[in-house]
Parts: sequence; C-alpha cells; structure tokens
Amino acid sequence: MKKITLALAAALLSLGAFAQTMEFTNTLPTEVELGGTIDADYSFDSGENNTTGFSFALLRTVDASGTVVTNNIGAQQEFDLVTTQTGSGSITYTVPSDIVASSDLPDGESYEFLQYVTYKLDGMGADIFSNSAIVPITITSSLSVDDLSSVELSDFSYDSDSDEVTLAKAGDYSVYNLAGSVVAEGSSATISLAGLVDGVYIIAAENGTTKVVKF
Repeated sequence: MKKITLALAAALLSLGAFAQTMEFTNTLPTEVELGGTIDADYSFDSGENNTTGFSFALLRTVDASGTVVTNNIGAQQEFDLVTTQTGSGSITYTVPSDIVASSDLPDGESYEFLQYVTYKLDGMGADIFSNSAIVPITITSSLSVDDLSSVELSDFSYDSDSDEVTLAKAGDYSVYNLAGSVVAEGSSATISLAGLVDGVYIIAAENGTTKVVKF
C-alpha cells in the first residue's frame, strides 16, 4: 500500500482546487481518556474524482490561533477501503495511551481529532486527500498522583540528558503512564526512563509519588 504524507495533504488542501466534502454525522465526545476510544460516523463526497483509497484518522495539536503544532500524534489509524465517489462509514479510533493529556500540553495548545479519505484523480497515479472532518477534543488522564498516594515525593531529581530519575534512597518503585499502566518497575535509587516515549509519567516510590515530564 502506498504511504501517504501529511505534507502532501496540507499542500493540496491549501490549494482549495477541488470540491470535496467530508463531515461527521454523529455527535463525537468532547473528551476521552488516554487509551479510550472515539466512535465516529462520517460521510464524504469526492465530487468529480474517482475515489479509491483508504479512510484514516489521527490526532494533532494546534495553538490558540488554530495553527497546527504537531501532526499525526501517536500514529494514524487506517480503516475502510474506499472505492466510491460518495459514501459513508463508521470507525472506532483508539487514543494512544502514551501521549500527554490535554492538561499537560504547552500553554495555548489543544488537541484536534481529524479524519480524512484518500482518493485518486482521473489520470493520476498518486493518492491525494479529500477534505477532512475535524473536531476539537480534550484528552484526559485516568490516573493522577493522588490515586496512588497522598504523600508527594519531593526529594528526587530528573536529568533530561540521561533520562534518569534519582531518588534520595534506594527502594521499590513503579512507573505508570497516564492511562494507568505500569511501564517500568524495580528496586533502586536510580530510575531510567530512557526506553519510554516522551510524555508524562507518575513515579510511585516507597516514600511517595510524583509526576515527571520526559522530553
């Protein structure tokens, strides 16, 4: 299957040269937890184009002005094969559990949920994009520091160069992502986050818990 580039999508959509439409036909949730799902019904009309391709969905972040900051967060998810000029469908998109919640995004940034359909113009070999359906969405965490302990861990340090957390004393620890899954555990005064993707993690040690942002 051909790889679709978001840069090509942005370029073609900015041209506004084609009369495609796409929209969600159900009410999508305004917020969803990390690791949760978004059920979306949609319809599309590719105008005079011969549609043949796939339906995709993804998350992205935008700033306060609506400018895209980060596209395709996590990974875009592929759904139905599209073989008609007009049509409709339903998808269930799974929010990645290893991204940050909306509350932990940089100031002024927010998430958008986006779905699009690829299609092919008559006489062209490459897939290009139809218009997309886009809605704002809030991603929430299913886990907080208070869920694990009422004692805040204050005596620690985080070195972003080595991706290591150093505790005041050795002991058992667990590292959780914001979906509540244990992603690392052990017994030491040094906790390595090097094998984890950038994001927010909760560290539960013997003498308390704390939140660390890996970047």
